[in-house]
Amino acid sequence: MLTIILDRTIVDGRKFTTLQFPYHTLLVELTRKIPGAKWYYPLRKWLVPPSRVDKTFLGKHFEGVAVIDDTALIAVLERERVQHHLSRYGDLPDETIAQVGHFEQYLRTKRYSDNTIKAYKDAVLVFLKFFSGKKIAEITNEDLVIFHDRYILANRLSSSFQNQVINAVKLLFRRINNTLIDVDVVYRPKREYRLPNVLSKEEVNELLLGSKNIKHRSMLSLIYSCGLRRSELLNLKLTDV
Repeated sequence: MLTIILDRTIVDGRKFTTLQFPYHTLLVELTRKIPGAKWYYPLRKWLVPPSRVDKTFLGKHFEGVAVIDDTALIAVLERERVQHHLSRYGDLPDETIAQVGHFEQYLRTKRYSDNTIKAYKDAVLVFLKFFSGKKIAEITNEDLVIFHDRYILANRLSSSFQNQVINAVKLLFRRINNTLIDVDVVYRPKREYRLPNVLSKEEVNELLLGSKNIKHRSMLSLIYSCGLRRSELLNLKLTDV
């Protein structure tokens, strides 16, 4: 069964949910029937107003034809929610702001990527702003449980975001002396399990026959039949065959 990947983009200052899938006549026809849907050539994706779609609606709309993968969209929505809460929660004490600054500097010296640094910093700020009435030295393991219950679960945030908060908080508090948090006993949530998307025989056949170039078709067939990595394919010599 085909897979439709949902994501988020901004075009001309407006937010859109994007739908991306391999070309399929029936999928295109069904997508055209979604109110407000339009093809956006620069991204090679379909744009739909966010208010017009959700996973339940799309699951029914494409039932029997395609499955919906909203992993990327969920991650975007979580980042938007976090940014909203960061602006809404109260200000932090100067001492706490200084600790967050030192934490960011520490991540940079450890050569974390810019995306990871931003994600960890935002996670720590949301956590600390949730307890803005407390000093860092007064925050306990019980507060972390309360945060999970009243913020993460209450806002239906994913277990991956919860793990991100735990990773960030543990890194932060390992560098701070005289705190009440014992990072060694902080638990992690059970990891979500998703069934893998497996291509059907018909989809594999469409993929292999999709290219008109015999060289490209041979490359795709070899990768699929032998389970090769891209680098292994590119480094093949005639003697290997």
